[in-house]
Amino acid sequence: MTRVLVTGFEPFGGAAGNPSQLLVEALALAPPEGVALETAVLPVAYARAADELRAAVRASEADVVVCFGQADGRTGISVERFAHNLDSAEPVDNEGLSSAAEIDPDAKDFLVEDSRF
Repeated sequence: MTRVLVTGFEPFGGAAGNPSQLLVEALALAPPEGVALETAVLPVAYARAADELRAAVRASEADVVVCFGQADGRTGISVERFAHNLDSAEPVDNEGLSSAAEIDPDAKDFLVEDSRF
């Protein structure tokens, strides 16, 4: 059986909810057949999010990890093709902090995914 970890984020910016959290919670209530599903709702906190994701990946021993997020203004699901090794955002996180720090100092500055689905 394939082990899958699905993550989303808690609400932020004063919002009452986060679509990624709702998706994770719905999947947890009705996991797909043939899948050993683990879920995690991550904090919107620069100081904690990456560590909590790493811990969830280790604990789940997942074969596949799918991370969902929220992108304001988008009307559907889109696949992120660029991963930047940088905590960078205009608004502050849920702990009132902003950041411009590398997430992993040993990693590349960015990754580009060009797989064709």
